[in-house]
Amino acid sequence: MTINQYLLEIKKIVDTLAAIGSPLNTVEHIDAIFDGLPKEYDPFITFVLT
Repeated sequence: MTINQYLLEIKKIVDTLAAIGSPLNTVEHIDAIFDGLPKEYDPFITFVLT
């Protein structure tokens, strides 16, 4: 799965949750993205969060 495909899947899930009345806030959305990324993205995540 490419990063673009991954982000589209996360967006679909977030949109579905919002449609059923359980929207994620921005922090939860970002956490969901970061939590699903492979370990090779850890330096990027650390950079973004600091």
